[in-house]
Amino acid sequence: MAAKIPEKFLDHIRPFLGGTGAVEEFVETAQRPLPITLRRNPKKLTKESWAQLVQEQNWTLETLPFLAEGFTLIGAKNPGTLLEHRLGFFYLQEAASMIPAEVLRRLNPKATLILDLCAAPGSKTTQIASFAMENSLIVANEPSASRLQVLVANLVRLGHSNCVVAQQDGREIGKLLPEAFDAILVDAPCSGEGTLRKDRQALRGWNPKRFRKITKTQQELLESALQSLAPGGVLIYSTCALSPEENQLAIANFVHRHPHELLTCDLGETIPELSKSVTQDGYLWVSPHHYDTGGFFVAAFKKAGQAPNRNDLSNAGSEVSSPLISLQQTLKQNFDFELSQCPGSLEVRDGKVILNPPGFLRVARTLGLNRRGLRIATLSEGEALLHQEFALAFGASFRRNFLEVSRDEARHFLYGGELNPSIEKMQIGKQILLRYQGHPLGFARWENGRFRNLLGPSFVQQSVR
Repeated sequence: MAAKIPEKFLDHIRPFLGGTGAVEEFVETAQRPLPITLRRNPKKLTKESWAQLVQEQNWTLETLPFLAEGFTLIGAKNPGTLLEHRLGFFYLQEAASMIPAEVLRRLNPKATLILDLCAAPGSKTTQIASFAMENSLIVANEPSASRLQVLVANLVRLGHSNCVVAQQDGREIGKLLPEAFDAILVDAPCSGEGTLRKDRQALRGWNPKRFRKITKTQQELLESALQSLAPGGVLIYSTCALSPEENQLAIANFVHRHPHELLTCDLGETIPELSKSVTQDGYLWVSPHHYDTGGFFVAAFKKAGQAPNRNDLSNAGSEVSSPLISLQQTLKQNFDFELSQCPGSLEVRDGKVILNPPGFLRVARTLGLNRRGLRIATLSEGEALLHQEFALAFGASFRRNFLEVSRDEARHFLYGGELNPSIEKMQIGKQILLRYQGHPLGFARWENGRFRNLLGPSFVQQSVR
């Protein structure tokens, strides 16, 4: 049964809904379940491979009007349980939630230092990483320790190695890193009114007095973001709320305090495919009945001034220590893979080899990163035990010591099971990469005629079909 929408909430947003019949259309749409929407991950899947997957799954897709890699999936059920989802081929995301990152892409496609200020669970971070330039650095900040794990898991699953994770109060980052970033997304914590199609409790006990505390936080986050934005940089503000206090009024208050620093971007020009949702001020107020989505608000600004030249984000070169030489030799001999294929710089910390993305030194010392980079290996007694993160990010490029497995074998392996394929000879004790249709699943070790599963608990999946 659909949740009842409070009349006082409808009265509150009525001025923004449109002409005759708009309220009825809003209510009718809001009480229907959301369509299933997803986006292809170009990091893992080419357009040709995507077309093949769509054909194999017998999917019917409709391209989202504003995003070439975003689709509505019609008629299918539970795509999140598919092996292809576990392998990071696509990301399930509500359509309106894809708008802020797409706005950022259109306004500053060459940004090299990017901050996602309120990042978990990683939907927008992974979307930004999918189009960001190879030498870019994305800082995903999430103050909540309980939400960090999901954020990191999504970054690893989708194979994004150009991201680092910070656990800071977003209101303090402006002081820590003034004028540091070319682009900043503030997907602010909000009342969540726009999620009413998937969360029946979103409007329960709705009262306009609820805004006082949350709007204060939103303003503080905006102030911090502006302080941390470089001249000429782009600032995107978004919420999944529908009330003006968190959206139009919040932005009006912010602009009033900074009339000479902020240049408003007209999103009607930036993203004309969403013309139904453009406000008089050039913002986007996306109502569920506009495009059969959730509710969302997006505003964008450029900071006055000349943008800095960030053509080179490469980290300072570090000495190649003996352990790294040994690791390089292991990778070359066992997998015919060169470490030079990994963008960034290597460091050894507490016996762990980490691949730090380009530019991370510019933020690492100040932010105290929760996750510095991609874990490549653990060094112990002269042996390098390669990490599953490394396999998922770069294993498709290995040219030796990998084994292609069937779909059933891939599913069994991801359950944490061991495999016993019909192989006559295999070197005892050596790590072997298992792949499905060329895509890495993870490492195993050949012992006693079987492949011992080396997946850690965080990589094991119990519901893959």
